[in-house]
Amino acid sequence: MASELHVNNVIMGSTSKPSGPSSGQIYFDSTSKILSMYDGGNWRIVQGPSGGQISSYISGTTTYYYHTFLHGGYNRFTCAGALSCDFLVIAGGGGGGANMLYDQGCGGGGAGGMREFSSVSFPAGSHVITVGNGGQGARLENLKGESGENSSVVISGGSTYTSTGGGGGASRVDNAASNGGSGGGKTGAVGSSGTGNAGGFSPSEGNNGGSSGTHGGGGGGGAGAVGGNGSGSAAGVGGAGSASSITGTSVTYAGGGAGGSGQTNTTRYSGGSGGGGTGGAYRRPGHHATPHTGSGGGGSGGASSTSDAKAGRGGDGASGIVIIRYSI
Repeated sequence: MASELHVNNVIMGSTSKPSGPSSGQIYFDSTSKILSMYDGGNWRIVQGPSGGQISSYISGTTTYYYHTFLHGGYNRFTCAGALSCDFLVIAGGGGGGANMLYDQGCGGGGAGGMREFSSVSFPAGSHVITVGNGGQGARLENLKGESGENSSVVISGGSTYTSTGGGGGASRVDNAASNGGSGGGKTGAVGSSGTGNAGGFSPSEGNNGGSSGTHGGGGGGGAGAVGGNGSGSAAGVGGAGSASSITGTSVTYAGGGAGGSGQTNTTRYSGGSGGGGTGGAYRRPGHHATPHTGSGGGGSGGASSTSDAKAGRGGDGASGIVIIRYSI
């Protein structure tokens, strides 16, 4: 162990916090290169890792900091020293399917893959964080909902951790839902639902989309459950999401989008817990998923004529999220 140096109430060159600290005492960790101060009850970072939106919480005698990344494209998590981190990686959710003319409800979008990791070593350096965008809900029935984009954490000089974008829900004409982190829901008698865990991970990153009824669309799969099956003109609900307590509070993410009701059924079915979009109904579009949850968009309901084109649109999937946590 490195020897400690005490200078003007600053402890330097140590790898463990002092016992019995006094208020205002400052401590520099020689491994993580984090400078922290004792506020009389807990340690707080004065200078440390950067990137994303930085928040903290206290559990027992331990202070946790977490960095939340919400925006698509490349981001950076930068640390001056080595850190042991936990992190959550959720991909973008798939968009719901569309129907412009017929009485067919469409499939809900599948949730983006959800994966959580513990005690992973981050060396000093700048690490690339990618947050996947959600897939757009289908605007035309000859195109299924777009699949969501992957999210990832790339450790500099080390491993890459990826979650797969959610599968788009099936539309009336393009009726084969996409596979993904969780699969999109099925439409009609001849379509197909999407399968989940497209990345082939263990534990699984998501679940399959639901099957459809004769006219009701199937729900998209969620991180916690398969999408619900439609029955007759009734749609399937979105698959339930899964909870994480990485922020100190249990939050549910990555719910599947509900399918859309068919024929003249005016009932809207619920998206999966965690932000899945509500399904459409007769002459009503699917709803968008809750932003930054990686959830799938709702499938559209039946439309009676081309003048109902907007009513036949699928809901958009939500962008994903990445959260990195460490303790001091």
